[in-house]
Amino acid sequence: MDNECPLCLNPAHITRSSKGFKYNVFCEVCGKYIISYSLAESTELEQCEKRYILSAVARIRYEQGKEPLEILTLTDMNTILDSVPEPSASEQIDLLLNFSFR
Repeated sequence: MDNECPLCLNPAHITRSSKGFKYNVFCEVCGKYIISYSLAESTELEQCEKRYILSAVARIRYEQGKEPLEILTLTDMNTILDSVPEPSASEQIDLLLNFSFR
């Protein structure tokens, strides 16, 4: 795997985990998260049009000081995507303003 974040495709620091077939990823955009080798290199993730949601969930967990998001299977990915409601246009503006003024 190169040093490209599997979620946002920006440069990232990626190391292999000593606990199973996983990558530890630290990205300036997404924060810190864990992803399986197979999912990181899968066509399902590559073709996912809502990777930005996974990126946002990872970032929020990172900023809140929680354990890193673990995305180990396609089921994990879909569960995360299904659990996050799409924000309205006004909610998107609020989120963008809050992020901009940190």
